[in-house]
Amino acid sequence: MPLSPGTRLGPYEIAGPLGAGGMGEVYRARDTRLERAVAIKILPGHLAADPAFRARFEREARAVSALSHPHICTLHDVGEQDGMLFLVMECLEGETLASRLEHGPMPPEEALRFATQIALALAQAHRQGVIHRDLKPANVVLTKNGAKLLDFGLAKQGPQAAPPMSSALMTEASPLTAVGTIVGTWQYMSPEQLEGAEADARSDIFAFGAVLYEMMTGRRAFEGRSQASLIAAIMGTQPPALSAVVPGASPALDRVVRRCLAKDPDDRWQSAADLASELKWIAQGSAPEGGFPSSVTSASVTGVSVPGAMPVATAPATESRGPGEKSRVPGRERLIWAVLTVALLATVAALAARSFLGSAEPPRLVTAALLPPPEATFDTRYAPAVSPDGERVAAVVVGKDGKSSLYLRRLGSDEMRQLPDSENAAHPFWSPDSRWIGFFSGNKLKKVDSAGGPAIALCDADDGRGGAWNRDGVIIFQPRFSEPLFKVAAGGGTPEPITKLDEKQFHVAHRFPTFLPDGRRFLFYVVATTNPATSEHSGIYLGSLDSAEIRQVLRVDSRMAYAQGFLLYKRGTTLMAQPFEPEQAKLTGDPLPLAAEVSGGAYSWGGADFNVSDQNVLAYRAGRGEGQTELVWFDRSGKRIGQVGDLEFYYDLSLSRDGRRVAVNIGKDAGDLWLHDLERDVRSRLTFDPADDTAPAFSPDGTRVAFVSSRKGMMGELYWRDIRGTGQEVLLFSSGTQVGASDWSPDGRWILFSSLSRKTGFDLWTYSMEDKKAEPWLEGPLDQGHARLSPNARWIAYESSESGRDEIYVQAFPDKVGGRWQVSRSGGSLATWRADGKEIYYLGTEGTLMAADVRTEGTFDVGTPHPLFKAQFRSTAGRNYDATPDGRRFLVNGPKENDRSGQSVTLVLNWPAALRK
Repeated sequence: MPLSPGTRLGPYEIAGPLGAGGMGEVYRARDTRLERAVAIKILPGHLAADPAFRARFEREARAVSALSHPHICTLHDVGEQDGMLFLVMECLEGETLASRLEHGPMPPEEALRFATQIALALAQAHRQGVIHRDLKPANVVLTKNGAKLLDFGLAKQGPQAAPPMSSALMTEASPLTAVGTIVGTWQYMSPEQLEGAEADARSDIFAFGAVLYEMMTGRRAFEGRSQASLIAAIMGTQPPALSAVVPGASPALDRVVRRCLAKDPDDRWQSAADLASELKWIAQGSAPEGGFPSSVTSASVTGVSVPGAMPVATAPATESRGPGEKSRVPGRERLIWAVLTVALLATVAALAARSFLGSAEPPRLVTAALLPPPEATFDTRYAPAVSPDGERVAAVVVGKDGKSSLYLRRLGSDEMRQLPDSENAAHPFWSPDSRWIGFFSGNKLKKVDSAGGPAIALCDADDGRGGAWNRDGVIIFQPRFSEPLFKVAAGGGTPEPITKLDEKQFHVAHRFPTFLPDGRRFLFYVVATTNPATSEHSGIYLGSLDSAEIRQVLRVDSRMAYAQGFLLYKRGTTLMAQPFEPEQAKLTGDPLPLAAEVSGGAYSWGGADFNVSDQNVLAYRAGRGEGQTELVWFDRSGKRIGQVGDLEFYYDLSLSRDGRRVAVNIGKDAGDLWLHDLERDVRSRLTFDPADDTAPAFSPDGTRVAFVSSRKGMMGELYWRDIRGTGQEVLLFSSGTQVGASDWSPDGRWILFSSLSRKTGFDLWTYSMEDKKAEPWLEGPLDQGHARLSPNARWIAYESSESGRDEIYVQAFPDKVGGRWQVSRSGGSLATWRADGKEIYYLGTEGTLMAADVRTEGTFDVGTPHPLFKAQFRSTAGRNYDATPDGRRFLVNGPKENDRSGQSVTLVLNWPAALRK
C-alpha cells in the first residue's frame, strides 16, 4: 500500500510520492532532524520478504554508499521499519534527461557538458568497482548544478576497477543474476548483455554511447517495432552517423559515439575516465584531424585566422540553468551572432575568390540557434523566412500577452525587432532585393519595409498560405484555403488566378509557391483531397506565369524551396535535398538528408518549417513528436484537473450532451473516430474505414454520432453511426466538395454542417432527419462554420469572417427572423452553449477561452464577454475543446504541458557542405 503523507519512517516524514519502478517506490520526505528535503526509496514488505529482491536492494545501498561524486546522487541513510527496507537519498530538483529529450535533441554544447558529467560519474563508479548496468535517460536528472546519475538498482559491485586496458570481466563471488539472464533496459543494453553475458564497465560505455547519440539527435540509436527487431538492430546494425542527422556535427564527437557503440567490448573505450577526457577536449574546441568539434570556428570557414574566433554551435544563446530559470547571457549571444556574421561575410568573400581564383577549398558548416525574445515564443504555425541576401531572418512571434506579430533579426545583432502594423502576421516571405517582407494579416496580403515604416495592404487574402516575389515585381500567393494560386503586382491591385484546380485529380488547394531562377516558372504544393499524405495527386508541381499548364514534379507531402542546384523538401520528419535541374525542372539525383525531426508547420497541409536563402543560409525548426496532443480537463479558473487518455494524434472532439462520453478523431494521417467512456475510463473504436473519419456530433440522446468522411476521395460525405457499433454507417449526404459536421439539434430534427462552395467559401447547411434532405441555411461571401444550436433549439451560434476576422454571431433558427447579434468583440471561434442556455463559450484570438452571459427565452440578449482562462489549444482548424453541461469543466485538445519543442530556430550557414559528406 502506498505511503500517505505524514507517515514516519524513523526521523523521516513522508510528504508525497515522487515515482515508482520495478525495484520500489520513491517518496519526497522531510528529515525532521536536519530540516532538509530528502528522497526515500522503499522496498515494500512483500518484496523485502523475497531473498532475491532483498539482496538486490541491499546491493544498491552498498553500491551507492561506496560512491561520493558531485554527479552521483548522494545516499544519506539506510533503514528498515515494519518489514520495509528503505534508502534515504539526496532529493534532486530538476527534470530527467528522458523528459528533456521529449522536446527534441539538445544543442551540442549542452549535450557535451552533461555527457562529460555523466562520464565522470561513471568513471568514479567504475573505480569503486560498481557497474551501473541500467544507464538510460530516465536515470539521469538535470539539475541547476549539472547532471546527476541515480538508480543503481541493477548495479553490481565487484572488486576495484581493473586496469584501464584490461578486458577482464568484473565478476561477483556469487552473482545474483543467473547466467544467461538479461538485466537492464532494452534500448540501451550492450550486445553482451543481450546475450546474457556478464556486464563490465564497457557495457556501461555502450549504454553511454546510446544515450549521447539520443542527446545529440533526439532519437534513439537503436529502434525496432518488436523486441526481436530491436535486439537484431543492437546486435547487427549501426545507427546513422551524427553528421547525417545533425548538420555540422563534429566528426570527433561522431568517432567518440561510434567507438562507444562498437559491438565488441574490446573495440570500445576501455575506461569512462578516458572517455570523459576526450569529451572535455572536444568541448574545449581542439580541432582534430579531419574535422572540427561542435560545428566549426569562423576561422575554419575561410582558412584565414580570425583573432578571437570561437566555435559556433547549435546551442541556444543562454547560460546553463536549472529548470524554471530564465537567465540569459546577452553578451555571449552577441558574440555568437557577431562570429556568425563574420563567417557569413567571409564565406561570401570565399565564394567570390573561388570564382576568380579557382580555389578548391569549400566553405565549411557553421550552425547557430535563434531564440525568441524574452518571455515570448515562436508561432510554430509559420516557418521562419531568411532574406535572399542571407543577412536577416523574419519570424512570427507570440508575446506574453498572447498577441502575435512579425519580428526581424539581423545576423550579428542580439536583438529581435518588432515590425509595425504586423499583428496576427502569417507566412512571411521576402522580396528578391531583401528590402520588403510580404505577409498575410487581417484578411489582406500586405508588405512592410524591413527598415521600418507602416505596412501596406496589397489586396484581399482571407486566409493566405504562402507567397513568392519575383524580380519583375510580381507576387504569387494563395489567398484562401480552397483556392488556386493568384498573382498581383507588388505595388497592389486586383489579383488574377494563374493556376486552376483540377477537380478530376481532386485538387483542393494550391499553396506555398516559390520562384525558380528565371523568375517566370515556379514550384508550388498541391493539396489533393483532404488526405494529401495518401493521395497520388498531391505533391510539388511546376507552373508558369506564361502558361496555364501545370505538371507534377515530385509526390511528397511538403512545401519546397530551390537553392544551389537542389530542391529542398521534407519527407516524413527529415529535411531532404535532391539535385534539381531548374532549366528542365526535373530531379537529377538521389535525395540526401539535411536535418532530422524538422517540424511540419503545425497543422497545415504541405507545411514544413524551413527556409533557405540564395547565400546558403538555411533556417529550420525542429519538432520531435510533432502533431501529438493531449486531452486535458480544466476548471473555469484554468486549473489543470485531469487528463483523458494518453498522448495521441487527436483532432476534432465532441462531448455528449450528458457529459458522459467524448468522441474524438485519432490518427496521424487518416484517423478514425473513437469513443471514450469518461465514467469508466474505457476507450473503444467507432469507425474502421481506411479513410479519414472526423468532425463528430452526438445525437441528443447520445446513442448515435454524426461525422464526415473522405471515403469517396474528398471529405465530402456526412454519415451517422450507432455508438454500440452495431449495423452499418448510414450515409446522409454526399457532396463534391468538403463538408464538416457541427451539431445535432436538441430535438433530433436537424444536423448542422458546413459545406465548401467554390464561390462563397464555407456555408452553413442543415440536414433534415425527417425529410432526408440537405439544403443551405446561410450563404455568404466569406466563411461561416462551427455552428452550435442553443439547448431550446431556437438560436444558432456560429463563426463568420465577414468583418475581416472570425467573430461569433447568434441568429434565430431555423427562420432567421428577429435580427442577428455579434457575441465576440475582438475575434472568436468555436462557440458552444451551456446546457441551460445561459452562457456561450468561445475561443478568443489570443488563446483565451471566453464566456458571455446570454438570454435565450423570448428575445435573445447577450452580455459583455469575459475571459475564463488561457491555454494552449491545438488549432482552430477543428473543434479543439468542449464544455461539460454545467459549464464547470472544459476538455481541451492541446500540446503536451510545458512542451518547449519548436522554440528555437536552427540556422545553418553553408548547408551544401553537409551534402558533401
